Amino acid sequence: EIVGRTLARLRATYCGYYNLGEPFLSPRIREELEILRRHNPGMHILISTNGLALDSPQKQEAALLADHVLFSIDGVCTPMVRRYQRGGDFDRAYHNMKNLVALRNRRGSPKPCISWKYVVFRWNDHPATVRQAIRLARLAGVDCLQFTFARNPLTAVSWRFLLSSFFRSLGEASGWRIRNVWLNRPGFGDPLCHAGSPERTHRAA
Repeated sequence: EIVGRTLARLRATYCGYYNLGEPFLSPRIREELEILRRHNPGMHILISTNGLALDSPQKQEAALLADHVLFSIDGVCTPMVRRYQRGGDFDRAYHNMKNLVALRNRRGSPKPCISWKYVVFRWNDHPATVRQAIRLARLAGVDCLQFTFARNPLTAVSWRFLLSSFFRSLGEASGWRIRNVWLNRPGFGDPLCHAGSPERTHRAA
């Protein structure tokens, strides 16, 4: 209530749930978002999640209150994901992401925008792996697959992301660290993506 009222008083236009914690581990996440929405009906809410705890009807309802849900899944299999995310589980996260897309679509709701954030390291940047991620993203029905360059640790840096024509050919750049591959409703939903208009958005090959 305090946060919701404070954001309303400040006329905040954006609220992000990310960094240093998993939002869907909160047993009250739905109530939290309902309070924020009640006080700030027009505010843009982004939730970043590893997808593992978004596994119940209550949490799905909470996610549908957001404008953008960003699933951080850094690879196309569990061993690959666990190189960066301790305790990560690709199959669980992907399943929960796909289910949320299906629920949103069944309801015919325009929101939230649902994106897959793929942090690129030297162990998950091979073109065949990236093409598999694009294929899986299409199958899940997500709106955007966001490839994000990892700046650390230095031993894990993907020089392919920085230097290869392959990555430069994917989607659309948002600064130097991000390439957005829009698969559905190009440019929809999130001011942080800076994806531009549908007319100039590139599709995945």
